[in-house]
Amino acid sequence: MLKRGFKIALVQMKVGADKAQNIETAVREIHKAKSQGAHIVALPECFNSPYGTKWFPEYAEEVPSGAT
Repeated sequence: MLKRGFKIALVQMKVGADKAQNIETAVREIHKAKSQGAHIVALPECFNSPYGTKWFPEYAEEVPSGAT
């Protein structure tokens, strides 16, 4: 059996009301994790919007054509 490891990165980031800024931060963190050897990068559940159901209608996206 071939043993091969892989690295997982868990991103914790500040999220605000500016969706574009949130996405920019996420992309930057993904690239940073990749440059440090990550094969898988996990983002927060609501990385592109403030947390809370009141925000969902405003930040909702079409699948698969949405920004994220």
